[in-house]
Amino acid sequence: MRREGVIVREGTPADLTGGTKETEIRYRRDGHEVVLRTEEPTRVLNELTAEALAEGRELEGLSVRRPTLEDIYLLLTASEADE
Repeated sequence: MRREGVIVREGTPADLTGGTKETEIRYRRDGHEVVLRTEEPTRVLNELTAEALAEGRELEGLSVRRPTLEDIYLLLTASEADE
């Protein structure tokens, strides 16, 4: 991947996306979207579901995802002016 003509990272798609352990968890609460980023998704999901069950509510719009190759590309190739 290049940024301003300089190679910023090389590797297979698995190498590029596997380097991060961060997982994104999204859900809606009281009409607002909540976005959490964590390296411990199992623990965080356990806490979120336990809290929701105790309060008798659902985790509306729940989604869990790891960064895609496109996410990594955009992150690595963003210019310093964008950051």
